[in-house]
Amino acid sequence: MKKFYGFIALLCFALAVQAQPTLVASSSNPQINDAYIAYQFTPSANQQGNAGANQTWNFGSLSTASSVTGVVISPVGTPYASQQPTANGCIKLANSNYQYFLTSSSSWQWLGLYDLSIAYAFENPQTLLSYPIAFNGTFTDTYRASYSIGGSIPGYRSGNISAVADAWGTLTTPFTSYTNTLRIKYTDNYTDSTFIGGSWQIRNYTSTNYYWFKSGIHYPLMSFSYTTGASTSSSASWVRPSGVGIEENLAE
Repeated sequence: MKKFYGFIALLCFALAVQAQPTLVASSSNPQINDAYIAYQFTPSANQQGNAGANQTWNFGSLSTASSVTGVVISPVGTPYASQQPTANGCIKLANSNYQYFLTSSSSWQWLGLYDLSIAYAFENPQTLLSYPIAFNGTFTDTYRASYSIGGSIPGYRSGNISAVADAWGTLTTPFTSYTNTLRIKYTDNYTDSTFIGGSWQIRNYTSTNYYWFKSGIHYPLMSFSYTTGASTSSSASWVRPSGVGIEENLAE
């Protein structure tokens, strides 16, 4: 009888390990002092892999073109804090790039992005996550932002996003493997209006983005982006968490 109960215990443990993940604010929102290294590469078509339940995505042999380090800090005292008074967090990248955000129990929203060449401020924030969300969960969002290129070229971007948690499973990066990750697919239809040469240039785009999240890690572990429309491009990155806040949450 003891062996029978032991088998049941092992079975329950295996089922728990493979349980479908659900993202909630307490374990997904960025925390001050979280840090990470993002490794960037150019993806091939459809390299993001399959959708569905209990998938396996093995990107362990990826080669990367460049990397950047980032740390989550308080927005207080940062160079653009006065332009983002509602922000409760900021991601500072090593290349003097500042990304401001607002988190709550219901969402994680982007408020603005600033570096030496561009200022990009959302008049209507863009939602990255709406909580809670699990496999097959969806949400929609509209956003609008104004931007300035080089301090002299103004522009606006407006878009509509449809998001669906289209897959979950095990993700392997060149750093390690993560079980119970949730992949969210974002379809972003947006318009850029830029004032160039005395007139407004209007360009339409569709961007399809795939982000992998794991409860306890407060930044996407991997992303793929494919853009079509007025121009075509693709980009991707994977992340190695390295901050105290992330490690403490994972230990819990």
